[in-house]
Amino acid sequence: METAVVFQQMLILFIILAVGYIANKTGIIPTASNKTLSGIVLNIANPALVIASVSGDHSKISGRGLAVTLLISICMFAALIAIAFVIPKILRAEREDEKIYNVMIVFSNIGFMGMPLVSALMGAEALLYVAIFTLPFNFLIYTYGVQLMCAGTGKKAERFSVKKVLNIGTISCVAAIILFFADIRLPEVLATACSTVGGLTAPLSMLVIGVSIASMDLKSTLKDKKLWLFSFIKLMALPALGYCILRICVNDDYLVQLAGILFCTPVGSMVAMLAEQYTGKCELAAKGVAMTTLLSVVTIPVMLALMTMFS
Repeated sequence: METAVVFQQMLILFIILAVGYIANKTGIIPTASNKTLSGIVLNIANPALVIASVSGDHSKISGRGLAVTLLISICMFAALIAIAFVIPKILRAEREDEKIYNVMIVFSNIGFMGMPLVSALMGAEALLYVAIFTLPFNFLIYTYGVQLMCAGTGKKAERFSVKKVLNIGTISCVAAIILFFADIRLPEVLATACSTVGGLTAPLSMLVIGVSIASMDLKSTLKDKKLWLFSFIKLMALPALGYCILRICVNDDYLVQLAGILFCTPVGSMVAMLAEQYTGKCELAAKGVAMTTLLSVVTIPVMLALMTMFS
């Protein structure tokens, strides 16, 4: 993976993010509209992008690769859950903030930033592998994530709901896997439509993030020393550790490269949504999303360059 290509793609994403920021500040895209834009990405564009990933060349996709990817994702989330209980202690976080840091470590922005970045750097066919990563993500965020957020608040976590886990994002992932294994090719018109709609994912995702950042107090965010340390751990230390382990355990450069990209993604925006819904306090989570997203514009190219150097 050429460093220049990575920097170019991150610069493109950053420019679109900046457009979202400016559009919000000038009143073109009001903050209230962000929910609608997020809904379009999550429920229309992203699912279409996943389906489009199996409508073209399948030569780089293999059943064994998908199975290995699922194993990698399960191991990754299991390791992150274990590590996440240690990080708040290192940060000397306040007791009420520990669970927020915990969830921010576990759940990254695989959908909003991971998918557009993987698509740009590795091609649309790689998105089926990313889709595999989203399966345990969706399951865990509505079970582990919700339970942890509810801890100590006096609120009872909602009963496990299959409907929440089987949202349109998950369904599109499963549909793409079925299409691949059944070797079903979509009609050209439908495949083109999915590809075109899916192409909205990257620009809309970055616009949404830009609008979100514009509505935050960046000055107080950038003054938070704990968030700086957390961001270093999240964006550099853990990806480096994860990549080294993958290089040792996985004998597939393509999958290691793909997982390496996903390791480097910032805190997922879903964390702030969970914090708001179940704790009523989303300030720390929102700051974590904002800071790691901004810093990732620099850290992702740097980390991927280092990974390429030591591959």
